[in-house]
Amino acid sequence: MARTTEERLEWLETTLALQDRTIEQLNEALIAQQRTMDRLENGVQALADKLRAFDTPLEEGEAEEPLPPHYQMSGPK
Repeated sequence: MARTTEERLEWLETTLALQDRTIEQLNEALIAQQRTMDRLENGVQALADKLRAFDTPLEEGEAEEPLPPHYQMSGPK
């Protein structure tokens, strides 16, 4: 059974409207994902900065704690 031109046009318009809505939904999802990625990247950067702060070299004059006696290696006598 052949469709009339009007039926075909209506089907095309309906399909186009559904595709437009799908594209809009995908765009919204992409924007939300990008916001999440930005937030996570900022969090990772903040954690990396904090970690680097703990990894600072000792300032001149600050001595490392000496090793306990049981950690010190004694050479052969």
